[in-house]
Amino acid sequence: MRYHDSVLLLVLAFPLCAHYVSAQEPIDESAGTRRPAIRMPAPPELAREGLKPLAAELPDVSTPQGIMPPDISDGLFDRKGTAPLAFRAGDFVPIQYHWAASGLCHRPLYFEDAMLERYGQQCHPLIQPVASGSRFFLTFPALPYLLAVDPPRPAISTLGSFRPGTPAPAMFQRPPLQVDAGLIEACAWLAVIYVFP
Repeated sequence: MRYHDSVLLLVLAFPLCAHYVSAQEPIDESAGTRRPAIRMPAPPELAREGLKPLAAELPDVSTPQGIMPPDISDGLFDRKGTAPLAFRAGDFVPIQYHWAASGLCHRPLYFEDAMLERYGQQCHPLIQPVASGSRFFLTFPALPYLLAVDPPRPAISTLGSFRPGTPAPAMFQRPPLQVDAGLIEACAWLAVIYVFP
């Protein structure tokens, strides 16, 4: 948004916002009750449409007289409402926390659903078991391809991925397209067809 657009938006929105501001009267400390707020009349454009301003619908949340227990902490604090000495601002010890990534490595996880298992992104709860089962059983025919893309010997680190439990964008997880992996997959299927006719 350009500067003059935001200024124009502010100039147009300010008169509308002024209609919704309602002033609150102070608390009457001798009676212990809150006097009702001053209500602003509804703007004419809202009244024509049958709408009320938000300030007209605010509930009264003040405590009725006589149902509060006696204040036994009245003598502990002075009348200015100061907090106890231990909880005053500036008395807290600053704590710094630095997260250290683990050096954990693992072998390739061919049946892993990273978006579900690491980040909790799932389909509807009734559909998710079907989706997970179909993903598991459809990975079996693709195992030769996956073994060619990620051989089982080298270790894989999770560094560079989003941390588990953090918000992560929804990504479609699929193996990369490689010609040699496709040839190995085709040879494996031809061997299965010839061995088990």
